[in-house]
Amino acid sequence: MGFQQLTLNANNFSHNSTISSGDFDDIAVTSPGKIIFSNSDTDFAITHTFDSPQILTKLVINFTSDHKATHYLVQASTDGINYITISTVSGLASSSDQEYLITQPLVNPIKYKSFRFSFTQFQNSSTTEVESITAFIPDNLQDYRYKDYNVEFDDSLIDMASWKNSRYNGSKLTGTRINFYTEGDGPYPFGLKPIIENKVCALFVGSSILTGDADNTGDHLTEIKNHSYVTIDTILLINVETNKVEKISHEQFNETEEKKTSFRRFIHESFPEGSKIVTKIINNIDSKLLKESHRVKFNQGLLMKLYSYTANTGSNQDDGVFGGYGVRESKGNLTQNVASGSSSGGGLFSFGSSHINSRSIFNATSIKTVDEFPSELSFYSTNIGSINSLLPLTASNTPPPTEPLVYYFPNQNSKL
Repeated sequence: MGFQQLTLNANNFSHNSTISSGDFDDIAVTSPGKIIFSNSDTDFAITHTFDSPQILTKLVINFTSDHKATHYLVQASTDGINYITISTVSGLASSSDQEYLITQPLVNPIKYKSFRFSFTQFQNSSTTEVESITAFIPDNLQDYRYKDYNVEFDDSLIDMASWKNSRYNGSKLTGTRINFYTEGDGPYPFGLKPIIENKVCALFVGSSILTGDADNTGDHLTEIKNHSYVTIDTILLINVETNKVEKISHEQFNETEEKKTSFRRFIHESFPEGSKIVTKIINNIDSKLLKESHRVKFNQGLLMKLYSYTANTGSNQDDGVFGGYGVRESKGNLTQNVASGSSSGGGLFSFGSSHINSRSIFNATSIKTVDEFPSELSFYSTNIGSINSLLPLTASNTPPPTEPLVYYFPNQNSKL
């Protein structure tokens, strides 16, 4: 950035010493000249005040070779009263042009009302001779800009219809789903497109598909009928504009807890629960074993098994426990004796039979914790102990209540 020299007004100079020869016209113009001050080895200052504040970027002073000031301060002021020091000069050896740059920010540059040279020590104890003083501003003031942070706002405008309709009621966009347009969503500038879009062009590569069989003691996964666990190890991010591919592996995010969270969040946001995914097998296994698409039921890791339960299926001893032991299907079959101990009774989200003649075998034999807890719960593995019984309220050997139980089924005319 260049400099533009200002034309200094000789009448705007002031000083607190005696001028022996010359005047300020001699140093304020570009033609040769000089002004001699009788300093008598005493501190004095030369000050110039602008008619209007200026964006100063450089000050220059020149002395004669044998009568220069050797120690002085270069100072500037925004109000003409309080000065800041631009440069401190000590032991000046040369009498040629002495330049002092003033750094200015591009945003909100500082405008100075005045500048001065404050002299404290001299080469000659009697007189000081100044040949010229010049000041400069930027050669292109358009490079600088100002921001006005003084804002006045009338709060009563917020309640006016003319204000709200154009700035809120008439301009806000609302969307029901991400990446999908739903009838009733707000208008969109480019047609019936989703209001909010979150799209990722990526391939997710995994190394294993686990079924989570209940009898598999190696992985301790929770068995869910007709479901599998897919492990994702690597993500290939594809830039559709440059065709550049970036590989992100699980190891990269395994250094700190924050990076682990980032990797899990990437999976969670890319595979929302209930969404469809397409799975491809890249080895020689027949791809016909796969469906055209699969539904995502869980996207936060693996469902690890903590304990297993072996139900009592003996004669007249069926405890009626459901969930975690096999799968019992009674679709559309409403039984009339849910609370009985009959083995033919289906059950509806039941914890067990409450008939007095049925006895649950909730004990250390029927309830078995896994040999090794998942790493996230390893802290508790030595403290949880054995599960020997249920709470009395839910245990199947609890005597029946004195009042009859009535069960209602939604959208059905029958009751038990």
